[in-house]
Formats: sequence, structure tokens, C-alpha cells
Amino acid sequence: MKDFNQLTKLVLSNNQIPHISPLHINGLTSLIMLYIFNNPVKCLSSETIYQIALTKLNDFSASTKIDYKKAQYPPWQSFPCNLRSDHKKLSIWRNNFTSFGCDVFTTYPKLMLFQIEHGPLSVFPNLNNANKLYTIILIHNNISSLPNNTNIPEINMLKTIKLQNNTISSIPSNFFNKMIHLEHINLGHNFIKSLAGVQIVATNLLTLEIQLNPELEELPQTFITGKKDTGLFPNKTYSIKTVSVFFTLADSKLTTIM
Repeated sequence: MKDFNQLTKLVLSNNQIPHISPLHINGLTSLIMLYIFNNPVKCLSSETIYQIALTKLNDFSASTKIDYKKAQYPPWQSFPCNLRSDHKKLSIWRNNFTSFGCDVFTTYPKLMLFQIEHGPLSVFPNLNNANKLYTIILIHNNISSLPNNTNIPEINMLKTIKLQNNTISSIPSNFFNKMIHLEHINLGHNFIKSLAGVQIVATNLLTLEIQLNPELEELPQTFITGKKDTGLFPNKTYSIKTVSVFFTLADSKLTTIM
């Protein structure tokens, strides 16, 4: 595609493309956005990745094709650790990797959107260098635990964190401590048993969703008011507008809202 050196966006999604050849990328020196999701592509060759590295690409989105009339194609096999380091958006749906193979935000320090969905991913990434991160979406995975975030700097840009449809059973008390400007949190469809000791310091929180956690038995004392010195929202008067804790009564153990 050498005659398309001014091309900035290449959208190849929702086709039947089985692979991306280096020749498809060669010469696209101005390319910024590449979307190849919903194709039977399951990985990129090292030669193709080399050609991508010669572009200006900073927005990459991939997943494999899901054909509801035929058998599903194999899922995306491994997390790409060798794209350009100045990526701003990285989205991969339907994958087959359990971990990343690299420190995500050291490898891609300019990421603003990080989205991994529908796979066996079991680890939450290290946020130590997530200085530009605005949105993180890790839904429909197999994450069972979250890290302590004591030793990371404040993540000033992060507004949205979505972790629904995982297997999370507990949340470290300081997990949200450095996410000071959060506006949206979704912890729905997990196995969270308690929020005791968990503190959210973001004063601009607009939406908190913890629906369909069938093991959750009670909410902290300051869960609704958020104005006392202890509990989920310590020493803060916050602007939360939506709290979603709906559940199916037959499946839930929630007995107390203190």
C-alpha cells in the first residue's frame, strides 16, 4: 500500500481477514489508527509489527471474529508488547492470554484508554506509570484479586474503571486511594463479599455500581452519606449521583445497609 502514505485511519473490522501481512502496512507512514477487530486474525507476525513500528500508530483495536452461524475463530493469542510506545488507545476483545508479558504502562506510558475484554485474563496491571490513563476497562475476564496501590503515585487522569464480570472476591482497602479523580466505578457481577475498610478518596465520583455480587452481605456505615471520618468515603463530601446495588433477592446475601 505504498501509494497511501497520507492515510491516517485504516478500519478493517467485521470482515473475514485471516491475517495482516507486512505488505498491508508497508508505506503507511502516516497511519495513526488501525482497527482489525471481528476478523479471524489471532496474532500479528514480527514482520508485520516491525512495519507498524514505522508508522505513527497510537490507536490499536483488535479481537477475533465471532461467527454465530459457524464455529468461532480462535481467540487473540497474546498481548502485544512490541507496538509503538506512544500508543494512546489499546483495545483487545476476545483473547486467550492470562497475563500481559510486559509492564503495560511502562511499555505504553501514553495510554489513555486500556481495554481488555472477554478472555481468561487473571491479573490486574501495575498502574505505577499510568500517568495518562483516562479509562481502564477489564470486563468479562477472570481477575480474582486486585493489587495494593500503596507505592504508586497519584493517577490524576483516571476517570473510569470498569471491572464487572470478573471473579473478584475482595478489594484491598487502598486499591482506590491513588485514583483521586475517579467519576465512574463498576464492580458489578463479581463475588465481592465485603467493602469493609475500602476507601474511595475521589470527591467527584458520579457513579458506583456493585450490582449482582451475590456474596455481598452489608455496606459500610458511610456508604450513602460519605461525610463521616471512616468508611468508604473518608473525610469527604462527595458529589456521587448514582449508586447501583441492585440484585436478585433469591441470589443475594445482602442483609444490612448500615
